Amino acid sequence: MLTKNDCPNCKNLKLFLKMALGDKYAPDILEVHQLDQADQFKELISKYQITSTPALIFNNEVVRYFQPQDVVSFLHKHLGKR
Repeated sequence: MLTKNDCPNCKNLKLFLKMALGDKYAPDILEVHQLDQADQFKELISKYQITSTPALIFNNEVVRYFQPQDVVSFLHKHLGKR
């Protein structure tokens, strides 16, 4: 998950993952923060042409923006947890 400071949608996604989905995906999601992992963050935004955060990436598939239904579908598809 690509994330950065002062990103309301990043905060909303993290809260959704924690509260609505019971944090069951936490062990499976690697956060790449704009400041803390700057090189990796830049590489991923360039590779996947990402212009805003948050973004979830798995096997060349990207979910941009925070839409709960899209996030749940993406996670179920790639991680198989329900």
